[in-house]
Amino acid sequence: MLKGIWNRGGRKIGWNGGTGVAPKHRRSGVGQALIEATLQIYREQGVELAALVAIRENVQAGGYALYRRIFDEQGRQTTALLFQCEASPGRADREAIVASALAHVFAPLGQELHRLTVNLPVANEATTRILQSAGFSTLAEQVFMTRPLA
Repeated sequence: MLKGIWNRGGRKIGWNGGTGVAPKHRRSGVGQALIEATLQIYREQGVELAALVAIRENVQAGGYALYRRIFDEQGRQTTALLFQCEASPGRADREAIVASALAHVFAPLGQELHRLTVNLPVANEATTRILQSAGFSTLAEQVFMTRPLA
C-alpha cells in the first residue's frame, strides 16, 4: 500500500497510489478492508477528498469511481458526491462495471441521502446513461470559455 495526505491550497487530500492484494487472497474482502481502513484514517485526519491512482492497464480493476461521502456531527452519512466513474476502455462489460461502481458510491440506496455528481463529462456515455435511468437529471452545465491575452 502506498498512501499519503497532501495539503493542497489549504485542503487535505488523501492519496492512494496503489493497493495490491496477492492473487491467492483476492475476492476475499482484503482489498476492500484495506481501503475502508484507509478511508477511516483519512476521516480521522480531517481529509476532505480521497483520490485513487490506478494503472490503466490493470484489467483486474475494470474501472473506478472517485467520490466523497460527507457525514454529519453524529457520524451519519448525509451526502454521496460523485466526481468521476469510468470503466477500462475496450471492456465488453463496461456498463456492468460502471453500474456496480455507482451502486457502491450511492449506497445505501434505502437511506435518505443527497446524491450528487459534479462536473461529470457528458462524453462519459455509460455513466451518464445509467445515472439518467436511475432518475438523475442535469441541474446545470458548465462551459469552457477562453480569451487570448496576447
